Amino acid sequence: ENLLKNYPNYQQNLLFIQVALPDTVFFRECVRSEIRVIVKRINDKFGTKEHSPVMYIERKITFEERVAIYSVSDIFFLTPIRDGLNLIPYEYIVSANEGKGQLILSEFTGCSNSLSGAVRINPWNIEEVSRALDKVLQNDPERIKLKHATDFKFVSEHTTKEWAESFLMDLKKTPESTNRMTKLGLGFGLTFQIVQKEISSRINFEEFSQFYGKVKKRLFLVDYEENFGLNGFRSNQNQKIQEKFLGSINFHMEILSRDPKNIIFVISGRTRDILHFNFNPVKFLGVSAENGFFYRFQRKKNWNKINDSIDLSWIPIAFEIMRSYTIRTDGSFVEEKATGLVWYFGDSDPEFGYWQAKEMFDHLEGVLGIFEVRINWGNNCIQVEKKISNKKKIIKKIFNFFKEELSPNLAIYIGNKEIDEKTFGIIKQSSPENLKPPNDSKWEHRKFFFRDPKEAMNFFGSASLGSFRNSVDNWSILNSENYKNKQTRLKLPNLS
Repeated sequence: ENLLKNYPNYQQNLLFIQVALPDTVFFRECVRSEIRVIVKRINDKFGTKEHSPVMYIERKITFEERVAIYSVSDIFFLTPIRDGLNLIPYEYIVSANEGKGQLILSEFTGCSNSLSGAVRINPWNIEEVSRALDKVLQNDPERIKLKHATDFKFVSEHTTKEWAESFLMDLKKTPESTNRMTKLGLGFGLTFQIVQKEISSRINFEEFSQFYGKVKKRLFLVDYEENFGLNGFRSNQNQKIQEKFLGSINFHMEILSRDPKNIIFVISGRTRDILHFNFNPVKFLGVSAENGFFYRFQRKKNWNKINDSIDLSWIPIAFEIMRSYTIRTDGSFVEEKATGLVWYFGDSDPEFGYWQAKEMFDHLEGVLGIFEVRINWGNNCIQVEKKISNKKKIIKKIFNFFKEELSPNLAIYIGNKEIDEKTFGIIKQSSPENLKPPNDSKWEHRKFFFRDPKEAMNFFGSASLGSFRNSVDNWSILNSENYKNKQTRLKLPNLS
């Protein structure tokens, strides 16, 4: 009605076919009466004896009739305010005759993002809907042909069979098949997860403590932010949680690192400055920044590079894209690294932030396709880094560095669920021959999982307690000023 009012040239040239299927859905009689009244009003106001702008069909139509309507229609117009996977637009695309096949879809339609040739509109905005109809009706034949060809290619290639096969392939790629499921905590805080597969068993702290004391040399490799960090958050509330965890983890790291039997190495994707700030209280801690590109073996040692030759010409391009999304996504920010960029959206609206992240991910993939880079989804963030990871190199370097000197016969890697499954394989390949548990095959190549950061902290508490008993020097830690106020002293840097 708004279209015919604002664009009078369509009053005698446009036919709108509305099909209602009252037998297939629950409806109220008052709704049907209201629709009939609106149809009559439009036809009386803009129609003539020879032409009615709206053809209203209120009955069940056959599949043949539906395809016939598709084939003669120039535009398919679908504007639900809530929808799941609607296959009707797919039917229209494959049924439309040559020179037809244009789509106008509500942004709330499940398939609107899949069909790139469709015009997406907000059905609540009547003026926007009218303008979209006029614009699509004015498209030239070449543009219509191009848009229809794009959507037809997608629909014909993404068949039910193809979807089922890809789904089964994804299932095959999972690290380990299992029928057990564990429900985890809900919410948008530190432990936001809904359901997690049990790809490994939970660790028994009592058994581990007994085994821990038998081992002569131990190597700890810890993925820091995925286990103890708050990726994507910068609000005051989350900074306080971060400070509490930082104080606790530094306390345990200091005790563990003072045990001569232990080697502690943190592997992180964060920058050198952030890691130096966070772990500065721990003297004998090895740290790897930016996923292995920079590393140092102790606090007083200089930072080393794993590789000097690297193409970073793509960073300014990616930064401009991230900056544009930061401007329109409240609560998001960009972290600049020497070898990459990370866009965090943990403090933004959960739904809008994720939607913006998805849009930006596709944008980055399209623009950076010519560069040797990798675009990854992280925990409330999107990372762009070079395609060849340094994680494998740094793990091998760590093993080689300590192989002759200390010869660890127990390596403990704490990673991030399925993401680090490859890293477990790297450790298995890189580890020296003497990396075997002493007289206890039960612990060889075992995998465990922590349900949340608190449980990971309990693990470190159990390990540090075992080291504490073996080192009189650790009594000095309890009396040091650095740790008396460990929960309030540390603050996060401003990552603007």
